[in-house]
Amino acid sequence: MLANSYSRALLRVAADVLSKKYPKVDYFPSYEIVTSFGTRGYIEGNVHVKEDVVEQVVSYMAECYINPSDLKDSVANIPDDWRGPAFCPT
Repeated sequence: MLANSYSRALLRVAADVLSKKYPKVDYFPSYEIVTSFGTRGYIEGNVHVKEDVVEQVVSYMAECYINPSDLKDSVANIPDDWRGPAFCPT
């Protein structure tokens, strides 16, 4: 757990530094979204993320960064409580 927390903190610092230098660089909080589910987001053993959770997070990331009209049906599967700016970085 300690190594994982350190890696994530390092990633956040690197993303912050790069986003200040390059306007098109951003950090999408997929890790934070998955961990907000607690153990419900993981398969047995709590090591790997459930496939449906990955699909939802990826769809939500696409909604945040891509015009929904370009995605057609994939955005329609995002749960209503995930819509809006709550997790979108911008």
